[in-house]
Amino acid sequence: MLISAIHHSRIAIIIFSTNYADSKWCLQELVEILKCNKMYRHHGHMLIPIFYNVEPSEVRNQSGKFGEGFNRSQAKDQTEKEAWRVALREAGTISSWHVDHDARDEAEFIGLVVDHLSKKVFFLRSPYFTKNAVGLDHNVGHLISMLNIEKDDVRMVGIYGMEGLDT
Repeated sequence: MLISAIHHSRIAIIIFSTNYADSKWCLQELVEILKCNKMYRHHGHMLIPIFYNVEPSEVRNQSGKFGEGFNRSQAKDQTEKEAWRVALREAGTISSWHVDHDARDEAEFIGLVVDHLSKKVFFLRSPYFTKNAVGLDHNVGHLISMLNIEKDDVRMVGIYGMEGLDT
């Protein structure tokens, strides 16, 4: 059921903490989330890693306290353990949010994440974005990445061509 929910989600937020790698369930879910992100990223799927009191390099390299937890995690075989390792390496390289306990108020940080997501979701659901966009689904993700919509400056795009069929 959880795997189905992962596949049907448009947004995946992964919160890496020092104890994250102790959980085989978290590691299995991470592998699924990254699979979905590869399949659907050009269709509006968003992946947002948050590193909470752990450095991205510790996740990427399975080092420090994070690495100790990873070494304790119980995989059913070496293939599964290697899949987790590859997923952690990949996740540690994705553009992300990072918060230290002392860095800022957690409520403020959560507010920033929610604001960021709200802007992205609003843009993707805008009727101006999808109206009459027949046959453009495969290019939408590329266009969004080019727009760099998380920036606060002004962007404008014009699309010229024949209007598609309105169904």
